[in-house]
Amino acid sequence: MFIRNRVLSPTAFLIALAVRSSRFLVATIAAAVIFSTPLAASLTSSGVNSQNTVTFAQFLDIGGTNSFVMTNNGTSDTFTGSTQILFGYENISGYLLPALQGYETATLTISATTTTTGSINNGNVQESGFSGSFSIIASTPVMGMSNLLSGTFQSLATFTGGNGANSATFSDSTPNSTEVIFTSSFISFVNPQTEAFGLSFSSVNPDFQLAVNNFIANFTAAGTGTFSSNPPPISDIPEPSSIFSMGLGLFALAVCAISRR
Repeated sequence: MFIRNRVLSPTAFLIALAVRSSRFLVATIAAAVIFSTPLAASLTSSGVNSQNTVTFAQFLDIGGTNSFVMTNNGTSDTFTGSTQILFGYENISGYLLPALQGYETATLTISATTTTTGSINNGNVQESGFSGSFSIIASTPVMGMSNLLSGTFQSLATFTGGNGANSATFSDSTPNSTEVIFTSSFISFVNPQTEAFGLSFSSVNPDFQLAVNNFIANFTAAGTGTFSSNPPPISDIPEPSSIFSMGLGLFALAVCAISRR
């Protein structure tokens, strides 16, 4: 065997071969460790979509107070709300920190406006054209972050409910790619085919109806809601085992690099 124009003895040859083989083995182990971790799996799954839209979060209004308000402005409707809620993730792909498992207290704020008049069909009131935004901020930050879920929605958001009823719904959904856009400090939406939300309101007071100007009349209500997407969002927090495995793999690569010197 020749190395740098030198002829090695049989013993030196076997030692050199063993060293080179060990380098290859270490590098192979390192690559296997790194790319077999759940973290790597999540990084490489961005092109895989679920076949169904699934609910990934929901909230409950604490105390059931009428914190959501519809205001008839004469030539438009404005819908607002700011209330304490219980918020929880579900069906998230990957690892969630213990602080994000189960329900936690947060503040929901929402604002939307429409200049599109409503209509009554088969006893149901419908008014579309709402655009706006919402945010759900954790009462106690997790790892210094608090944006559990925020979003914007465009002109397809719609209020519906029975004419004269004490309940109503407010919802919006893609497929228009910018119709609903979710963001969060803890989860990511990778190539979403669908993003949607649905809010349900009870104790609507006065009853849900159109005013004489054909916009929804003033009311207050209590509410709950769900959020869904396809594919489900992915957790931005790697599993502890993933961090350990990745560190082990990087350590093995470092050993391999040092042995090459």
